[in-house]
Amino acid sequence: MKILVYSVCWNESMFLPFYLRHYSSFAKKIIVYDQHSDDGSRELLQKNKLVEIRDYDAVGIHEPSVTALYNTCYHEARGKADWVILCDIDEIVYDPYIITKLQEYKDMGMTVAKMVGYTMLHKFPPIDYSKQVWKTYKYGVRDEVFDKLNVFNPKMDVEYAPGRHTAKFTPEPIYSQPEIKLLHYRYWGMDWVLKRHEIHYARLSKENIENSWGYNKFPERNDGSYYTPKWFGVSYQQREEVV
Repeated sequence: MKILVYSVCWNESMFLPFYLRHYSSFAKKIIVYDQHSDDGSRELLQKNKLVEIRDYDAVGIHEPSVTALYNTCYHEARGKADWVILCDIDEIVYDPYIITKLQEYKDMGMTVAKMVGYTMLHKFPPIDYSKQVWKTYKYGVRDEVFDKLNVFNPKMDVEYAPGRHTAKFTPEPIYSQPEIKLLHYRYWGMDWVLKRHEIHYARLSKENIENSWGYNKFPERNDGSYYTPKWFGVSYQQREEVV
């Protein structure tokens, strides 16, 4: 069973150790398109023998560029890998028996693995890097926004919509049951999140702003709507042990 992972990275040094530990446990290769990180991310990537770093030269956050990249980057895996995973650095595709599960899907002729999405919620940034992230940071809420279709047979052609939360496949896909979890680790207390959003908002392209791509990073959204402080406060009280 060969699995290749593809991701785009910009200044993700806080979470990269978890990302690398997790995907190194079962992936044949991890391909990371690094957008000239300057926070130590690139150095972390270079230390991992499974990682291939490729330069990603888009200016700032430009959703059409990154979507186009994810729509095509995995084509090289055809005939070389059984499955590809296309994920952001803070997204953990999790199942305790993921190799066995994906082998079963392949044997049954399935071509796209459906995810069960969760947003993981914690009050402070991580301090314990000694274990897999899902062994230490276990709590979150069900989040259908992250039922992404990001694990599939590379023979498929995918066309993601901006944000990559929805996708169309050609030929007609054969879907698995939604069993594997997609754990989204972005919320490490709202103070940290809002600072991160401020940095990302400054990097949004004009096209992103005009189309409200990356809208969760807009400063005026600190008003109680989805992924804002009020939402976090309510959701934090509702969180459950996910793993």
